[in-house]
Amino acid sequence: MKGSTNGPSVPRNDKDIVNSNLDFPLVGIGVSAGGLAALTRFFENMPAANGMSFIVILHLSPTHDSSADQLLQRATSMPVTKVTATTLIEKEHVYIIAPNSQLLMNDGYLCIDTLERPLGKHVAIDIFFRTLANVHQERAIAIVMSGTGADGAVGIATIKEQGGITLAQTPEDAEYDGMPQAAINTGFIDFVLPVVEMPQKLVDR
Repeated sequence: MKGSTNGPSVPRNDKDIVNSNLDFPLVGIGVSAGGLAALTRFFENMPAANGMSFIVILHLSPTHDSSADQLLQRATSMPVTKVTATTLIEKEHVYIIAPNSQLLMNDGYLCIDTLERPLGKHVAIDIFFRTLANVHQERAIAIVMSGTGADGAVGIATIKEQGGITLAQTPEDAEYDGMPQAAINTGFIDFVLPVVEMPQKLVDR
């Protein structure tokens, strides 16, 4: 796979974290139910020459393969990669989580860890947002789109603590408004927008 490497291991505590030296913004996108439609609209409106990289965290069935990477590839000319090994992050690429795993960031790499669901709750978005914030700091951007539950709301706070930017899909624009509304309720969201308006906001930031 292009970009795969024997990079840093999964960080287990603060001593294992290596700050990123990537000089471009990284956009973490958390989505669940109704998320593929939102993602498609987002990437259809995002110019390929945007100076950013995108990491998509979806709630996926742990027992079924996902074609989300193929669906998103139809919406953008940026390369779309399903992450199945430690992967160096490249500018103007889209990376998407694989089933039965969770993604973390360390240095300038995406690392794979075992899927965690404490008490049956989805936490993959929160976990990724937290590592994105701690490793990439003020160049970290987090977006919460359509989905049920509240995954992403805790990680949003860490993004803001480290000086990053946060966005949430307008609840009325979302097929399922639970996740974006939970993020908005934290008070840590900078911009609440329909997904078709988010790309221009990021380009103009």
